[in-house]
Amino acid sequence: GVAQHHIASLTGNNTERAPLQYVEKVFDDYADSFDTHLVQVLKYEAPGKLVELINQHSTPSAEKWNVLDLGCGTGLVGSAIAPFARQLVGVDLSARMLEKARARNLYQRLERLDLLTMMRGEKASSYDVIVAADVFIYLGKLDEIIGEIKRLLCPGGVFAFSVEALAALSNEEADQGVQRDYQLGNTGRYSHSADYLARLASANGFLIQQMAAAQIRTAPCNPVNGHLVLWKN
Repeated sequence: GVAQHHIASLTGNNTERAPLQYVEKVFDDYADSFDTHLVQVLKYEAPGKLVELINQHSTPSAEKWNVLDLGCGTGLVGSAIAPFARQLVGVDLSARMLEKARARNLYQRLERLDLLTMMRGEKASSYDVIVAADVFIYLGKLDEIIGEIKRLLCPGGVFAFSVEALAALSNEEADQGVQRDYQLGNTGRYSHSADYLARLASANGFLIQQMAAAQIRTAPCNPVNGHLVLWKN
């Protein structure tokens, strides 16, 4: 699975998702240096910015939120959202990343599973807020995931996520009627088109509250453009 994913990313083959073993290995290997590298070197601010978005678009309430943190990693989203959370649940594939998240003592529950398997075991309408920061870059096709997010959100609940932006089609591709929903790049990560996200929101009955262009990471000499997105149930 790991080798095939690398080959696909380098040869332009567009697969539907990264293999689970690939994601697990990348993050098990990355766990010890993850926070320092991401925050200090890559200037990664998506967790804090997504929580700001959620606060802007959530109805103020005395009640704190039940929050599901998809692909929680070391708990960077958890750190940002914990002050607003009544219950914080995280799910991730990497055992070593989950160790780091557990050490923060912020999560009431942490699950080591792939996202769909975990979500299918949760009760409908059980979360006020679902967050997926830098998770969809390892998932090309999002249809099933978005369907589960819809099922798990309470009425009026919000879903906040980040994606890498798929470059616009060339004039030649547009003239040929090419439609590209997502693309696996030579980085091993997927980018997503704004049109695809809009169609998913509409098909699942979400209101698009915000879709803001942002630099997801400012890798040296190679900033990564993306979107910070908030949908309301």
